[in-house]
Amino acid sequence: MTQPETKNTAGLNTGRLSRRQLMSLDACTRCGECQKWCPIYTLDSREDVTPRAKIKYLRDILRSSQPGFLGLFRPKTGPAVINKFIKSLYDCSCCNQCHFVCPVRLDTVELWENTREAVYESGQLPLANLETYCRTLKEYGNPQKKPQETRADWIETGLAKGTLLERPEFITDNLAPVLLFLGCNASFEENVSLVSQHAANILNEAGVQFGILGPDEDCCYGKLRRIGDPEFPEMACKNTDKLNNLGIETLVTACAGCYKTLNNDYPKLAKLNFRVYHLAEYLDLLHEQGRIRFDNPVPGKITYHDPCLLGRHNGIYEPPRRIIRAIPGLELVEMDRNRQYSNARHVFPGCQGELPRQGHPSGSATWLNWYPPQWA
Repeated sequence: MTQPETKNTAGLNTGRLSRRQLMSLDACTRCGECQKWCPIYTLDSREDVTPRAKIKYLRDILRSSQPGFLGLFRPKTGPAVINKFIKSLYDCSCCNQCHFVCPVRLDTVELWENTREAVYESGQLPLANLETYCRTLKEYGNPQKKPQETRADWIETGLAKGTLLERPEFITDNLAPVLLFLGCNASFEENVSLVSQHAANILNEAGVQFGILGPDEDCCYGKLRRIGDPEFPEMACKNTDKLNNLGIETLVTACAGCYKTLNNDYPKLAKLNFRVYHLAEYLDLLHEQGRIRFDNPVPGKITYHDPCLLGRHNGIYEPPRRIIRAIPGLELVEMDRNRQYSNARHVFPGCQGELPRQGHPSGSATWLNWYPPQWA
């Protein structure tokens, strides 16, 4: 439940924050545990970028605008502090690592995303390209700025190369119970489209009756939510209506970003009439049911990187590992940091630099990850 709209010295609409979130600002003990684990602090060792600093800045901004008698005794926050806070707010990758190491388990990601909505509404985005990105995404239906008619071009490419064994049907033609929701990167990026082709091959091999949307598939618009665009609910509800009207029972996506948006964000806005699976979960289910088997040995060692949006945000750690272990000859070698302590690899759009990649464990030649934007 959000609060009535109120403005403060930063011009932020605190109505975007729930009472619980406002109370959580006082729960931070400033112990510094989040600083030790923050991947952005590893990249930019300023105190400003740490979760505890952002919480203090936000608390000070809100308290400096407290109405009535008590407000007279609060120091006013100036533009310098407000600008520091907003910059650090958008430097954050929302990897959710701080939540898992916080002694009181503060829900920082939800707090930052709601605060970003207030910042976006106030017209104080730290980078002009963020607003341009959102506008372009809504205009084209994808961040690549590609015509939607080309969203299924990966089919012809795969058939020509022999990497796609059978042409998938559009779900509007076959009314299948399972929708393979590919996402923008797996649809438009050539080096990621193999994900679409191999996913279709596996589902066909397993005898799954499925379809794709092709040109009718829109972006999940998760980046609008991450940036704070207040039009995200409208775009999400339009997508939900479209998907519900398909009559599907199951939606499967290979993108961890799409999965978080569809599985975590959409249900807060509207009821979904279908179950959302990540492809790793769905393949694990098909294997458990005996519908797919791994008979051919694949000798070698592989390491698996837990994406933030699939792991810490959704608790999906074991399905990918069960699939790897089920393949004869393949040995899983864990990274030193794995599962809820996995290194973040994704920086926020506009944040300068690149997060350091954790080295492969000794003897591991292959690195597996379920987040397509990291491959594109």
